[in-house]
Amino acid sequence: MKPLIHILIISFAGILVGCATCSPPTELVSARQAFAHASASPATQLVPAELRKALETLARAEEAFQENPRSPLVRSIAIAATRAAILAETLGATAAMTAATAHANKETPVSQPGIANTRK
Repeated sequence: MKPLIHILIISFAGILVGCATCSPPTELVSARQAFAHASASPATQLVPAELRKALETLARAEEAFQENPRSPLVRSIAIAATRAAILAETLGATAAMTAATAHANKETPVSQPGIANTRK
């Protein structure tokens, strides 16, 4: 996944240089930030397929921006990319918490006789 991220970053730099007069819409900037944040989360290890979907959606937004920077389609796809990145990050955090809970439950004794006797 790391080489793919590096390629995407280089592509972003090329897009920015190629369209120096066109600043990206706020939605695209937000999508880039959301993906970068998700890439640094447990999603990378725990839900890589979801992170990949976010990356593919972000790449589509970047392509749309390269083709027509002022197109409303850029904003729409960028919003979808942001949501996909947030979903991947959330699913990764949920998977991490589920694993931690399962581990904690495994460590906790099943029977606690002292507690059971207090309900009489």
